[in-house]
Amino acid sequence: MLPRVRLGAIAGVAVATTALLLCGCGSSAAKKTTSRAGSKFTAASFRPKDCQPAGSHGAVSYQLCRRQVGNQHGTFLRVQGKERTVLTLLHPGPTPTSPKYGGRYGYWDWAALSPDGTQFLAEWRGDCEAPYNFLVSLGGGKPIPVTGEKDWLKSPETLSFGWSTDGRAILFIPTKPACGHGVFHPGVYLVSASFGLQLIRAGKEPPLYSERSLKPRSLARLRAILGPSSS
Repeated sequence: MLPRVRLGAIAGVAVATTALLLCGCGSSAAKKTTSRAGSKFTAASFRPKDCQPAGSHGAVSYQLCRRQVGNQHGTFLRVQGKERTVLTLLHPGPTPTSPKYGGRYGYWDWAALSPDGTQFLAEWRGDCEAPYNFLVSLGGGKPIPVTGEKDWLKSPETLSFGWSTDGRAILFIPTKPACGHGVFHPGVYLVSASFGLQLIRAGKEPPLYSERSLKPRSLARLRAILGPSSS
């Protein structure tokens, strides 16, 4: 389990930055400050401080590593014993609304392995640090927006909390901002593999003290942690 983080302040920033992202933050002027080329990294390229745990299944554990050089998007490692192997997983790519820059700039910020060990719930921080969550299969393939949109830039901003014991992603989804995407009823949701949403705590902000977890939690445990809905 990762240390507790205060997500209320993060969510406020995230909601505000959607407007910047989709209403001009990704301008050509901003692009000039970012490296246009990524770098090739091996497992040996990363120091311990570059990596964070991303879950485990059986005797195998996973890490998400990133070095802030070039336009490095983040690298997933498979760890078994003393052997560390790079997973060649894709990052979000171009979309119909952003065929040139979509997914070109940004990085994987956090990830948690699913209870069955087949995929990551991974949070992507794009332009202006706007957070989007994806399902990233260990078998490869294109990351899928956790809420199911074909164009991931049209998916709502989401903050990830981890997984439920029945294999659903735990997300905070804000209300629809002035310019961007959200939901009519903001709050903490469980999101199924078929993109069905179950609201388990209503509120325009996430709980003041919440915790991301690499360990799946039951619905009862989540409700005890999250507390009652807020106005």
